[in-house]
Amino acid sequence: MRRVALAALLALGVLFLFSKSVGADHAGDFLPALPTEAMKQVRERGYGLYRLDARASSWPGFRITLRQFYTQECEKTRICWVEQEDPYGEYDLLHSMPDSWSYGDGIVGVAWYFLYPARIDYNWRVPYSSFLSTQGHEHGHVDGQEDLYRHLSNGGLQCDVTVWWSRMSCGTAIWWVTDYDRDIVWNVYIGDLPSASFFLTDGTWVWIGYNSIRQSSVGCSPFSGQSFFSGRASEADNYCGHFSRYLDNVSRVAIFYRDQGFDWAWTGYYGPPAPTGGWGSRGFAVVDWCRPGRSWAVHPESALGLTFPTFAGGVGFLSGDLLEVGMCP
Repeated sequence: MRRVALAALLALGVLFLFSKSVGADHAGDFLPALPTEAMKQVRERGYGLYRLDARASSWPGFRITLRQFYTQECEKTRICWVEQEDPYGEYDLLHSMPDSWSYGDGIVGVAWYFLYPARIDYNWRVPYSSFLSTQGHEHGHVDGQEDLYRHLSNGGLQCDVTVWWSRMSCGTAIWWVTDYDRDIVWNVYIGDLPSASFFLTDGTWVWIGYNSIRQSSVGCSPFSGQSFFSGRASEADNYCGHFSRYLDNVSRVAIFYRDQGFDWAWTGYYGPPAPTGGWGSRGFAVVDWCRPGRSWAVHPESALGLTFPTFAGGVGFLSGDLLEVGMCP
């Protein structure tokens, strides 16, 4: 992400045409201030909607390669994006080839990921036969990923062609979503179990409470290829779909109960989103809902269809479990 101006600090992700890499390691895996409004809309709808402006729509091969990328992302992450062909319909992302280009000749793409709708600008003046790698890279910013460039001591950025495990590299021509990219995307979009909860009752009501901070993945089965990320990621992938990052992304929770000798059942109610770094709760009347020995639990929910239960290689991950909260006296 290039720091071109203070106002754009949270809004820009860029792909450079540089091919040489020297200097310090990259600044991290995630962009700041996540999740964005576009991400929230995608999570609640269950899929993303994008649109092309007039030039991008008519540019030779642009739509074809864009659909190629989105097909692969959908298959890899199960977070799917669909072109909005209704000119009056809503959309979350605009692919644009603007008339003027003020970002510099050495930049081929700029992602305004923090806007809503988000926007990706492409430098149509560059002699590219295909924008495929640019499309994959810039959409990575829309998904919350940071550039994996070299951050120099003078504040500059340069390509690092040794970063062959991510579409967020530069100069490698990687456009597809890798395993690394998939886990970073899941870390942003999918609400994991809260890290803490509470159960309170005054005899008239019971309150089911939970915080917004995702549960740590520590203790999950190690991923056999963890050395693949050694020294390059925040933490080796442990096959729980994230890197023990405490991102506040519990969008809402479904509240479950279980009587002794029975399976868990959904109450039919959701709890409200917990504010960033804070707590959310839902109350139930004791006379209607509380019987001796009844257990309560929460499960993070969204419309993405990636929850309860979801499996990868036979190993449960992300929000595939319930967090038990407490029991009626």
